[in-house]
Amino acid sequence: MDSRQLIEKYHHAWTNSDFVTARACLEETLDFQGSINTFSNADDFIAVLTQMKLPAASSGVSFVRNSKFRHKWRGIQP
Repeated sequence: MDSRQLIEKYHHAWTNSDFVTARACLEETLDFQGSINTFSNADDFIAVLTQMKLPAASSGVSFVRNSKFRHKWRGIQP
């Protein structure tokens, strides 16, 4: 799986509330700095995502675009 496929898999899982698959796409040590919270591990980040209600897939893209978002994806080196 290349980077684009992995990111698309993650985004599809996230926007369809498949948090098990979304979590499987992330390394343990992700770094997320948003306007409300910051996270330094994947489990805490996914825990908050499970509580978010996205009205449509496009809202997820907007959320990411407006945040400082640096994932460590499984199997892909930065």
